[in-house]
Amino acid sequence: MKARSTLFLAALCLAPAMAHAYFEIDLASGGTILAESYVEEGDQLHVYRPAGELRVDRAKVREIREREGSLVSTQPKAKPAEEKPAVAAAPAEALPTDQEDLTKAELKLTREIILGHRNLLFARNGGAEEADLKERKKQLDAMEERRQDMRKQLGL
Repeated sequence: MKARSTLFLAALCLAPAMAHAYFEIDLASGGTILAESYVEEGDQLHVYRPAGELRVDRAKVREIREREGSLVSTQPKAKPAEEKPAVAAAPAEALPTDQEDLTKAELKLTREIILGHRNLLFARNGGAEEADLKERKKQLDAMEERRQDMRKQLGL
């Protein structure tokens, strides 16, 4: 019984120190993954993040560094509800008729949709108001509908 209480006290004393560290995993491709923890298992790296677990081929990892601070404090903060999202739906315009212009516009819109989804995720994880989340989703839906129209016109 004494061993259990000693172990419990040791874990309790170490918990604050462990709560203020995270890992920065640099990938060979140039990307970076921020993680709460990770486990090496054979040729796989199991990376644990607030959003869930990722599995990465160990060969694709260039370097792993432990950082002080909180993983949550390194994430972008959600915008206040009164601010409009960074990627707002553009007013409906006539679609370009030139194939090259249409392709460029479709690629640009695809990027804006991806960034919009990222911003929606940050807002949701940051505790944004439900009304703000619904408005962001509505704008994304309109952008995705516009993208589908472009893709149809491109024959995709």
